[in-house]
Amino acid sequence: MGISEKVGVTDKRQPAEPVPVPGCDVCASAYGDREPARTEGRSLTVLSCNGVIAGHPHGRGGRA
Repeated sequence: MGISEKVGVTDKRQPAEPVPVPGCDVCASAYGDREPARTEGRSLTVLSCNGVIAGHPHGRGGRA
């Protein structure tokens, strides 16, 4: 039994990841790369894809 169970902590939610903007090719591509990378255990690729989605200029006057 781990410490979480001993103290009654049961919430194991992961931090929210950026969500791709519908209709954006850049976001769709990063999302398409992120999910297989997650399945294959390539965490650096997952982080990189999250960075692309989060840093893409939607809503900041940039192009889609």
